[in-house]
Amino acid sequence: MSTPMKKRPIGSFFVEKGFVTQEQLEDALRAQRESGQRLGEILVERGHISRFDLASVIGSQLGELRLLQGGLAQTKPEPAHALARAREARDETAELERRLANQAETIDQLLDQVNDLNAALARAAAQLREAEPAAGEGLVVVDE
Repeated sequence: MSTPMKKRPIGSFFVEKGFVTQEQLEDALRAQRESGQRLGEILVERGHISRFDLASVIGSQLGELRLLQGGLAQTKPEPAHALARAREARDETAELERRLANQAETIDQLLDQVNDLNAALARAAAQLREAEPAAGEGLVVVDE
């Protein structure tokens, strides 16, 4: 009888894929305990990984979880069936990684747009502040 596999922490994927060192992971885990923020976001903010790397790791973890939920870890499957399930999981993982990468790219584009809009608003506010004194100079108040 095979030993059931357990869900692996996402940090182990980052180290396994060579995206971060064990020390960087441990520092980020300390920060996570203090802030409650997601580990992947901490690693992205610190510049250790890209959003694409994060999407790749999440896809790998999801693929592994699907294998676990599919029962491959609890029973000894037929070799042909196990190979077919492994191929399905690989294909699903690749698709998930592609979709997550697209979503990460979309998020980055939206953040760029938000930053552009914030800059435009700041410029417009500065122009209004400069124009306010001049706008009142030519006005004549008429009492009725």
